[in-house]
Amino acid sequence: MIERYTRPAMGGIWTEENKYRCWLQVESAASTVLAEDGVIPAAAAEAIATKATVSAARVAEIEAEVKHDVIAFTTAVAESLRARASTLSPGGCITGLRPTTSWTRRRRCK
Repeated sequence: MIERYTRPAMGGIWTEENKYRCWLQVESAASTVLAEDGVIPAAAAEAIATKATVSAARVAEIEAEVKHDVIAFTTAVAESLRARASTLSPGGCITGLRPTTSWTRRRRCK
């Protein structure tokens, strides 16, 4: 985007911080469904929905090491919960689900 032609509201939609905030919303929704299906404990889904946080700066630090944005994201979220990244949506979300789903929702995420 060309900064001088971009209004703040529009530019804010496409920030890395907002991208990961939207990914976290997708993670939370997927976790809720997985808990309803008995795949993960309800307490885990509740923790993701109410306590999980994500920082674009932390995701970037992890991504520089692991060379994968989704792994970096899940690791950062797991750190915020003091959990293992593999416990986030096990067997549920595929790598492309968060980016694809959240991309269509970004206009609504603030």
